[in-house]
Amino acid sequence: MQEVREQILAEWTEPETAPPFTAIAKPAILFPAAGGLILIFILIGLFGHDSSFYFAAVVVLAAAAAIYVQSSRAMPRLPIRVGTGGVQVGSRFYGLDELAGFWLENAEEGISVNLELKRTALVPVSFLFDGSAAQCRTLFLEILPEVEPREHGPSDAVNKWIRLR
Repeated sequence: MQEVREQILAEWTEPETAPPFTAIAKPAILFPAAGGLILIFILIGLFGHDSSFYFAAVVVLAAAAAIYVQSSRAMPRLPIRVGTGGVQVGSRFYGLDELAGFWLENAEEGISVNLELKRTALVPVSFLFDGSAAQCRTLFLEILPEVEPREHGPSDAVNKWIRLR
């Protein structure tokens, strides 16, 4: 693990979380829904003489398999280090020159910290804080300004699902 530059202010490991999309990944829901869509696409392809619907059926099958496999995997518990030089999430270090600010959100598992990157095209870096919101706000205000929360879009859900950092 790369060392956080300068003084370490806090260090913790993310609390355990349930995998996202577990509700739709239950075989009793996922497989009949995917099977129904695949059947519809195949029938439309047969009667409409359009082979692109066969491709759509394959995409639905691949998506269902990916959702099922990803939802059964345990979410990794990432080590977090906050220092005067930046924040380290897992093996990735974010220097203060890369970070625009932070905001906090209440999540089912605790306090979610979102780090806004200066390159706004990227999704925010998100992780869980193991403590109270007041402690978290005080800690991050030592190194970053608090910014307005960003709206959650589809890319944020995918980010959480595949744990991009």
